Amino acid sequence: IPTQSNAVEFTKENAWTNNAAETNEGEVKSESDLTFTQENTNVRTIAHTIKLSVQILSDAPALRAYVNRRMVHGVNQRLDTQLVAGDGTSPNLDGMLNTGNFTAFAPTASETAIDGLNRAKEALELADYAATGILMNPADWYAIERLKTADLTYLVGDPFGQIIPRLWGLPIVTSKAITAGSFLMADFEIAYEHYSRSGIAVEFGYVNDDFARNLITMRAERRDALATLNAVAARSGLLVAA
Repeated sequence: IPTQSNAVEFTKENAWTNNAAETNEGEVKSESDLTFTQENTNVRTIAHTIKLSVQILSDAPALRAYVNRRMVHGVNQRLDTQLVAGDGTSPNLDGMLNTGNFTAFAPTASETAIDGLNRAKEALELADYAATGILMNPADWYAIERLKTADLTYLVGDPFGQIIPRLWGLPIVTSKAITAGSFLMADFEIAYEHYSRSGIAVEFGYVNDDFARNLITMRAERRDALATLNAVAARSGLLVAA
């Protein structure tokens, strides 16, 4: 969602009481209740720089384009990390796994990670939310992909075919930002909103005596914020009981 401010004001859901009911003609309709608190989250800047020679910029356009792509990738990769695990302390974003931005989930003893994810999906549905995805560490997902039956048949699918990362009907998104052995499952559109103050920007300039040295500084940056609208619509915890 675009924003024109350095801070975002949003409404965070506190409680929802659904009293929708059948009503006879002429009768008073039942009243539901939805309460909010007003919250604020700050837009944060994610950026980095690199020095390049004027000669390289002029004589090697392919290299310049490659460096540009790497700089952009670096910023976006860091944004992904912050959206997941930012601790909310300046200059960090208030990430999805920060305290208060999800509802804790405890796995059942002796059950597998696949069982635990099924129970988390069940918990969300029992709370009247529909899970839309699962976030986990790459190590955990690839461990699930390697699971085999007694006759050495892979559970997830044919390793020589196309394996679409899905579990219990939900897409899997992997990120090193989430600790191995844990997960986040949510009705993401209800739980969170991602605000963008400015998309990725790449600029060039001289710093100190760089002009005399034929050096130019490339800077890539973007400004974003994350708002947690409904922590009850998200579950996070260990994949298996400790």
